[in-house]
Parts: sequence; structure tokens; C-alpha cells
Amino acid sequence: MSKKNEKKLNKKQQTRRKILKGVAAGAAISAFPAPWVRRVDASDKILLGVPSSLSTPYGVADDQDHLNGSILAQEEINAAGGILGRELELFVPDVDKLNPESCRQTIAACIDKKVHAISNAFLFAPIPAMDESAKYKCPYLQGNTQRNATEAYKAEPEKYSHVLQTDPSEVNYGWTYPLWLQQMEKEQGWKPKNRKIHIVAEQVGYNQTILKAAKEAIPKYDFELAEVTDIQYPVNDWSPVMQRLKEVDAGAIMIDHWVASEYAAFCKQFISDPVKDSLVYLQYGPSQPEFLELGGRATEGF
Repeated sequence: MSKKNEKKLNKKQQTRRKILKGVAAGAAISAFPAPWVRRVDASDKILLGVPSSLSTPYGVADDQDHLNGSILAQEEINAAGGILGRELELFVPDVDKLNPESCRQTIAACIDKKVHAISNAFLFAPIPAMDESAKYKCPYLQGNTQRNATEAYKAEPEKYSHVLQTDPSEVNYGWTYPLWLQQMEKEQGWKPKNRKIHIVAEQVGYNQTILKAAKEAIPKYDFELAEVTDIQYPVNDWSPVMQRLKEVDAGAIMIDHWVASEYAAFCKQFISDPVKDSLVYLQYGPSQPEFLELGGRATEGF
């Protein structure tokens, strides 16, 4: 064997030894509880906290999607032998996602339960939950599409180093809306009857942040914000909104809301007496299966 090939072989063997040592170390470490869980509190199972809206009149459908996915993953993982032989178990505390104290208490309940990690669809009061989780520091995966959560992390990255956010901030809904209109016009053949935009906005902070971002972006794309109509959950009757939409008669309408069932109700009312030749954009809610289930054929064309 040449010296050159001998060196290559030695290098490969050394690399392989390092990998095997690393695997052995990883397997050994996995036998111990996570550092935020005391050995006395540890069990053979891996416990995942999944805060979910179970009893509130809002957010249940959203969280059920997330919980269903978690259960599916749990069943598949356990059927395959668990995580390094340890069974995965879920702890599902009820949460009112609009109530800051409920958001905090739900994370506290996960901590009391000594969970190994937390997975949460989204909360409208993310900071109290993040602050509570910082006392414990287990991995906290959240789908909070909110700029205030990312700004909090940016300000104190060490405090929130355990928090993982799955999606970008809601500002992108607002910033990209007029860009989308421009692309519809240039590439999809949309011919707006006028350059006016009418935004219907719910009052929760999430929707108000989207509204603010849209206001900043609209003038950059040769459109005009004609009016903002405020709505407040629950919207039991869309008639006043429909009347105002007709009066403003904007070429583009944005419904800046989040509740799928109320979006479905809006669609049913809109198609019965539409604002003629207006392009209607529905933000977030239609991504939920509940929207199509409740709205049926009335949801077509939005």
C-alpha cells in the first residue's frame, strides 16, 4: 500500500472512530433526563406539552388541526419503537388564546407536569407564555405569526434561546398584499375597476399589525387605501360591513380577520349580493378546513 493511500485509510478510520464515539455518547446522554428535568422527576416516557383551545368559542378548529398532527406523529413514532426506545406521550392543557393570564398559566401547567418540550399552534398573547417558559427552558416550538414575539427574541436572545418560531411574522400579510395585487394585474390579467383598497380589520393585535403593515406598503404600489372598516369578534351579522363595502366600491377588498367560521359566513352573505367586479382577499382563515366545510360552494372565487 502506498504511503498516500495509507494516510487516507488512517484518516477514514480516525473519522469513523470519532463518529462512533459521538453516537455512543449521544446514546448515553439520551438515557439521562433533559437538563431542565430533574432526575427524580424523569420517567421513561418523553412528555410533550401541547397547549390547545378545547373549550373556548374560538380557536378550537385551529388548535385541533395542530393537535391532530401531534397525535398522528405520536402514534407513528411510538409504533416505530419510540424515540431511542422511549414512548412519546402528550399532555394537552386547555388554553384561552386571547387571554394573557390563561396563556401564561397553560405554560406553567406544562412546567408543573415536567414536560420535556412544548409545542403550541399559536397564542394571541405570546409574550406572557414565552416569559413563563423562560423559567424552565425546555424547547418551546410555537406557531405565533407575530412580530412582537420575534422582536422580544431579538431584544433578549439569551432569555428566549429555547423558543423556536415556525413561521414568519404577520407583517408579511400586510406588506405583500399590494405586491400580490400588482402581480395579479401584470401577470394574471386582472383589470381593477379603480385603484382603491378597502380593508376590513378585526381588533386583535395580530390583525392590527397586518393593517399597519398594509398601510405602509399600499402607497408604494400605486394603490390607494380608501377606507378601513373595524370589526370585533364575534361578528354575528355582516350586513353593516356589506353595506359599507358597497358604498366605498373599492376595486380590491381585504378581509383582515382570523376566524374561519366567520369568514365562511361572510362569503355566504357576500355572494348573495356582491360588490360587483371587486377582487376579495381573505387572510389566513381559509387555510383552515373548517372554512370549506362551513362555507361550501359559497367560498369559490375568493
